[in-house]
Amino acid sequence: MTVDINKYFVEYYRFLTGDTLEEKKRIKCINPMHQDKRPSMVFYTTRTPHLYCFGCQRLFNIYDIGSILAGKSPEEVETDIYTHIDPSADPQKIKDLSSWMLMILNEITDMASQELNTKLSLEGRSYLAKKGINQELCMKYSIGHINKADAFINRLKQKISDDTYAQIDKHFYIKNNLKNNSIIFPLKEEGKTIGLCTRLLDDKTQKYISSKNSILFQKKKFLYNNQVLKNIKEDTIYLTEGITDSIKLSQEGFKAVSPLGLNISTEQMDQIKESQVRKIYMIFDPDDAGVKAFIKFIDTTASVGHDLKYYTVYGLDTDVDEYIQREGSQGIRKLIKENTYSWSEYYAAFGPALKKRDQYDQIIKTLAMEEPEKFEAISKILSQSWQICNKEYKPDQDIKQDLIHKKTILINEKKKKLEAELCYYQQEMKDLLNQQLNLIQEVK
Repeated sequence: MTVDINKYFVEYYRFLTGDTLEEKKRIKCINPMHQDKRPSMVFYTTRTPHLYCFGCQRLFNIYDIGSILAGKSPEEVETDIYTHIDPSADPQKIKDLSSWMLMILNEITDMASQELNTKLSLEGRSYLAKKGINQELCMKYSIGHINKADAFINRLKQKISDDTYAQIDKHFYIKNNLKNNSIIFPLKEEGKTIGLCTRLLDDKTQKYISSKNSILFQKKKFLYNNQVLKNIKEDTIYLTEGITDSIKLSQEGFKAVSPLGLNISTEQMDQIKESQVRKIYMIFDPDDAGVKAFIKFIDTTASVGHDLKYYTVYGLDTDVDEYIQREGSQGIRKLIKENTYSWSEYYAAFGPALKKRDQYDQIIKTLAMEEPEKFEAISKILSQSWQICNKEYKPDQDIKQDLIHKKTILINEKKKKLEAELCYYQQEMKDLLNQQLNLIQEVK
């Protein structure tokens, strides 16, 4: 959604329903598929205002409320806002700006690609090398780099007027993605860049920034590397957490897409279902967030039907792309072959990892629909696992070990970065010394 539209979330909800939203006050869920007997939806005024339902565990942005409450398309939502809520704005101007935005996004893609070849920073080279992203992959996926954001924006403004840039940034907030020392991943649809995903190399608190939702781009409807779903002949797709994970898996011959994070929407699942795909392999990072995402995945898939088969790949000790870089093609193929479990096998083997009763109950319900003939046996195994989990699980000890592991990783990463910087400055000193020696020779 555009920056201006964010401000009108409460006004637009009132326009559609006649009711006023209050922050963190519970209301009935707007999801027509959720029979919300007790109010379980909450309004949050974050940088991107939204409604979140704790019952169906879904997030709703301003386009969602327009679609669900009034059957509006994204274009109609924006027209409503700029016609009825802010009449001073011209809806046609917003559409014209969308065309400009599409052109500028593709211009940014080209400029960032050129900068990656000419001004790639030490941190950028280190990041791409660690992920196994070579020049060929950078060209294939139009990966780019921004060294100095202000200089980059000034060059961009030379291609359009300052006024046009200001208007586009006001509605699409493109400056949000143009950051110092960052890697740019274009988000493409049918060959055209409709959004950006920025990997920050200097920021210690945030790694990725995706484009704001707009007429052109909506994150919950987008899958990175989605071109592999077009005319796909295989019946299997691999779902990865990160962009570079999907790139590296695809390089190895696997059809892989990424939802740009851990939240998988029903709209993204619908895209997969509409293709020839019938088997989905989840291969997420081996951390707590990855495990929780897999459990949450059950709720999402329940709404798109059970004619798809779901599997998870277990046994990673690092990110997918880094695992491939370390173990090579044979390593990742062996891992997938030897450590792939169906839902029933996965939860029977790793049931003790489940910590919440509601997650356990949801798994039982899902397995009952997925494999009814095995339900009784699976239910018994999971019940035993649950009892073992309650008796033997030691969260304090696990958390302590996890913190030690994470601290070790951070220390190793810092060490590698310092070593790379040392090599760089040593070379600079050598070059400077040679220049001084040459000057001494010339003076003599």
